[in-house]
Amino acid sequence: MEFKHRTFRGWGLDLKRLISLAYGFSEDRIILPDRRSRDRYDVLLKTPRDTFSDSKLLLKPAIEHAFNLRVSTAIRPTEVYVMTIDRAGTRNLRPASTASSRIWRDGNVLTAVSATAGSLADSVASIIGKPVVDETGMEGRYDFMVDIGDGNPGRAISALETQLGFKFQLASRPREVLIVKDPVCLRAMPCAGERG
Repeated sequence: MEFKHRTFRGWGLDLKRLISLAYGFSEDRIILPDRRSRDRYDVLLKTPRDTFSDSKLLLKPAIEHAFNLRVSTAIRPTEVYVMTIDRAGTRNLRPASTASSRIWRDGNVLTAVSATAGSLADSVASIIGKPVVDETGMEGRYDFMVDIGDGNPGRAISALETQLGFKFQLASRPREVLIVKDPVCLRAMPCAGERG
């Protein structure tokens, strides 16, 4: 994806990613029919001003226009990993060195600059493919680097527990989810079952 010259472009985006960008829900909180999870789309969106926030505001009506979205929200019990602090406390967390916040993965290394516990939980969720709820009660921002291995969920969790002093336990928590009840279909193409 890129945004420049008042134009948002995305290539090969799956539907869940597009809905996440448009509605502001993380992908793990979007319930989408399995048959639509494999489709990919290219997106081109012009905005009146040269700001990325404008493109996000316009993306929702653009998607609703291009696709026949039927969505609703609900609170559902969801299996999540709950992130807490180990009894021995956290380790290898340094006070933030800058106000600019960023977390990224480069190979086996997860690096954070000025990250909150909540932003770490979101990043871990994207690595392990399951929602992570921050219940550490931690405030402030931190810098750290952690070797999470090849991204295998079990090894990544073990590395975060060992190297940073967090604990991750499976539990059920109520979460607001976005439900795509009806398959979304390009207006130019019939949905499955609508062909004559």
